[in-house]
Amino acid sequence: MPPRTGNDTAEKSRENTNTGENTETRPARTARFLTKKFATGAESPENTENTNTQVDSKKSAVPANRKFHSEWLDKFRWLRNVDGRSFCAACDKPLLNHLNGLHRHAKLAVHERNLQSKENQVKMDAFTKEKASHNRNVQNAEYALIMFLVMHNLPFILMDFLPNLLRVFCLDSKIAKDIKCVRTKAAQLTKELGIQ
Repeated sequence: MPPRTGNDTAEKSRENTNTGENTETRPARTARFLTKKFATGAESPENTENTNTQVDSKKSAVPANRKFHSEWLDKFRWLRNVDGRSFCAACDKPLLNHLNGLHRHAKLAVHERNLQSKENQVKMDAFTKEKASHNRNVQNAEYALIMFLVMHNLPFILMDFLPNLLRVFCLDSKIAKDIKCVRTKAAQLTKELGIQ
């Protein structure tokens, strides 16, 4: 007898339903259909727990070989490159090196809130740089006054009065207001600098 083809099986099942014969080919075909259907990744009624864990593991599986692209820094102003990994400066958390993941993260409400709060914060760098440059200018003004006394062979007691005189005449100068150099400090700085 030659092997049966799909058409022969369909004809045989039609004959059996017409004659009223009860054969076991139908449940076997149904079982075979179910195994094919659920082999593609759909949930099977018997193995719902197993397939759910497989689907979850596929979602959480992240390719470790993705590289950080520097052009992403132009697209996302909050993005930082930390050891070849994407890092959100607004949320303070690492992200996946995946462009779609970065776009999804940018749309999150939590990220938007964090980004807004970061933009409203006072930048410490600008404040410290400005203060450091101001302090440096005050220190340079004190050195200039001391050098003036040394070069013209004037007594250090004048340092008790010169800063006050500068404050009176330079009302709008923050540097003149912040000079705090009297004769003892002037004498000590002269010794440390080795000026004679």
